[in-house]
Amino acid sequence: MLIADLSTTPIPTYTISADPSSVNEGESFTTTIATTNLKAGSKLFWQLSGTGISSQDFSLGKAKGKDSINNDGSFSFSHTLADDKTTEGAETIAIKLFSDSKSRNLLAEDSIIVHDTSTLPTYAISAAHSSINEGESFTSTVATTN
Repeated sequence: MLIADLSTTPIPTYTISADPSSVNEGESFTTTIATTNLKAGSKLFWQLSGTGISSQDFSLGKAKGKDSINNDGSFSFSHTLADDKTTEGAETIAIKLFSDSKSRNLLAEDSIIVHDTSTLPTYAISAAHSSINEGESFTSTVATTN
């Protein structure tokens, strides 16, 4: 009977890195998953989430997926953020790696900051004079931003 010595079995490690770690709406980022001691072809599952984050926040790429480890123990995927023209403030996207499709066994996580480039418009109106007599003319100026 052969008994395996489990004390020498290497334990897999998992690392997530997003580049860049901070982006504006409309820009892209790439996530790289690096592993050690994992067989090439092993499938891993990833998910992007966060408060207010949905698939509509991406103009390219999905909010979740699966990939297989290549021969060097890694894989990458890219996303482009939607320039949604909605003022919502800075958001954080959590990038999570799982061993299972039901997202129960978390292996690693990272996050990126998305800077909101959409700002609310502003309006200002001003008159050249605060009072005039009947029959006189006046000039008004309207100024807007965004």
